[in-house]
Amino acid sequence: MAKKRIKLNLWERFTLPTVYPKRGSYADHVVVRDLNRKLEITQDEVDKHSITQLPDGSFTWSNAGSSEKEFEFTDFEIRTIRNNIQQANSANNLPIGEREMRLWTKFIDEQDLKESVQHLLESESESDEQKKATTKTKRTKKEPVESDK
Repeated sequence: MAKKRIKLNLWERFTLPTVYPKRGSYADHVVVRDLNRKLEITQDEVDKHSITQLPDGSFTWSNAGSSEKEFEFTDFEIRTIRNNIQQANSANNLPIGEREMRLWTKFIDEQDLKESVQHLLESESESDEQKKATTKTKRTKKEPVESDK
């Protein structure tokens, strides 16, 4: 089984679980458990980066020193993350931001990105055509106005 090495910083490690499957098969459960164990924040990291949890559940930390760490992901782990990013993307449910985009692109290859952009462009084009068709339909059903007589 091939493995891929990916560097993640603390913010990415806190954020990545947001795209894990919420429901799924036993295999999904195992993958999520393994990912959580793999990306777990250690006590040394808590001390080194002064990580604290706020009352609202979010976290803060000091950027002193590098918080980036390299992890080895299996093909199945990558595929699970990629599939969930793509599902959230299809549902227009991915958080938008520069940091988020950098994180997603670590798991989505260039071809997937091109296909997503192409799909988006096609969807916009279809939507524009539907709007035009709807507008034409509305115009033909309207009563003539004075200037049309």
